[in-house]
Amino acid sequence: MGVITLRVRVDEAVTAMWWSHVSALEPGDTALDAIARRWVPIKDPEKDARRKEIVAELDAVKARISKLDHDHYVRGKLSEERYANLSDQQGRIQAALAAEQEELAKGSDLTALMADPETLREIWEASPLAERRELIRCALPRVTIAPAQRQGDRTPILKRLTPHWVDGPSTTTGKVAKVQVVRGEVTTEELGTAA
Repeated sequence: MGVITLRVRVDEAVTAMWWSHVSALEPGDTALDAIARRWVPIKDPEKDARRKEIVAELDAVKARISKLDHDHYVRGKLSEERYANLSDQQGRIQAALAAEQEELAKGSDLTALMADPETLREIWEASPLAERRELIRCALPRVTIAPAQRQGDRTPILKRLTPHWVDGPSTTTGKVAKVQVVRGEVTTEELGTAA
């Protein structure tokens, strides 16, 4: 059975649920980490590709170090001097890659931005509609809309929506804010109970 409703109603309700949910999360919350991990590949695909390359290179370095250890200690194929040189070389490569990985992680950490509602509001207002939807999708990958009870049903849209958050059921209680963008400014007004 299909569901018919105004897109604007759903957009406003989903945006309100998202704002309420994300703004209620505490800094360091695992949900913020999950949102940030999902946002980085969308916002900066080059950085994400480099991060994946670094992980693969680190795995290769660890495998080479393990092989060196095996060849030296178990099989006795490498002299002490050759083993020391090769181990030192692989250790420097591993340290450089780990440092680059840490630097990329610092640059990609959005939890600090999301912990501050004003900074999050600035990001939101500076983002085009497609990017806003991607940001919502990072925390709320799926929403189920229940059908109306009958034609002309006036059930509030929030009561018909079931959010499926990346961090599981919402622990957000209280009021959901109605979010409107008027001339580039986000305004809020209480709408109903959060799901």
